[in-house]
Amino acid sequence: MNTIPARTWVVAECTGPMPEAIQQLWHELCAEFFPTSDYTPTYEMDIEAYPDGDMLSPDYKS
Repeated sequence: MNTIPARTWVVAECTGPMPEAIQQLWHELCAEFFPTSDYTPTYEMDIEAYPDGDMLSPDYKS
């Protein structure tokens, strides 16, 4: 069983067709969010949730 480490986590909603939407979200987090915040990414792990639905829809949320 894996353990999720105690950290401060960024929770971000992703909207759009996969995989482009998640790639764009990661770009925005690394290029815009982290450089302007007091947080530093550890790149140790991330948790992504992909609910049922049309992953190619422009309205898909993950």
